[in-house]
Amino acid sequence: AFLAGAPVQPLCIHYSGCGTDLSTLNLAGGPSDAVIFLRMLTSISNYVSLEYLPVYEPSTAEKRDPKLYANNVRRVMAAALG
Repeated sequence: AFLAGAPVQPLCIHYSGCGTDLSTLNLAGGPSDAVIFLRMLTSISNYVSLEYLPVYEPSTAEKRDPKLYANNVRRVMAAALG
């Protein structure tokens, strides 16, 4: 979608209920994906909520530059996730 310059609908995934925010564990050198997965499997309960953000229409500059487009969508998603 970014290369084609097509509109996208971002989807944010929120994890909760397991005592640790699993969505941010591996961002800055945290545990490996396998350890995070093991934590999820051994938790008593895990809750996931999906947040559909509004469709993001790329600007003319974003249509010409897929990296700019992807970074701007990432920024919108990061703001929604807090």
